[in-house]
Amino acid sequence: MTDEMVCFSLYSAACATTQAYRALLAPWGLTYPQYLVLAILWHEGDQTIGSLGDAMQLDSGTLSPLVRRLEQAMRLNPEALVPCNNDLLAENFLWDGTRFRLIDWEYSGMNEASFELGNVWSESDLSLAQLEQLVAAYWGEATAAKIARARMWGLMSKYGWTLWGVIQHNLSDIDFDFWEWLMDKHDRATLEFDGLDFDRLVADIESDVA
Repeated sequence: MTDEMVCFSLYSAACATTQAYRALLAPWGLTYPQYLVLAILWHEGDQTIGSLGDAMQLDSGTLSPLVRRLEQAMRLNPEALVPCNNDLLAENFLWDGTRFRLIDWEYSGMNEASFELGNVWSESDLSLAQLEQLVAAYWGEATAAKIARARMWGLMSKYGWTLWGVIQHNLSDIDFDFWEWLMDKHDRATLEFDGLDFDRLVADIESDVA
């Protein structure tokens, strides 16, 4: 019966196509979606993330409800804003032998401390255990709520830097491959978001209500 249904035939054809391309793309370390992105860029030229999503018929609505739910959880008990660098990648930490110095305050401003912790964790490719150490060092203890808040801020910062990369790719005169950089951020964020225990982390954030 099922072999007469168009939906099963289409599904089988899609799986077979992906499998065939997987073998062809393996020498270049590319996935099938990455190949499609490169094909669009080759034929259409520079694209925004939004136009790429339209061309690949990606449903941005899948992420939006999750982001809105996360925002609601964050608003239940927002942290007091403190001075933050907001761009603490590893290269912005300097050690002079006795103390740390922070440089590059171009994007500094008032923000949640958990954003700073999450962004440091994300930009420096630290482990979850190291994130717990960061949280404990700042707050005095690493509660599940504070770890989840910093972790989610780190994830969302990747999406923020992706958008920044799109702007730089189109406007910057710096000799740097911003497109490769932003796609790496986007791909890493997508992998993390797909792998996150989203409901548990949101529940942990919501539990931090005073």
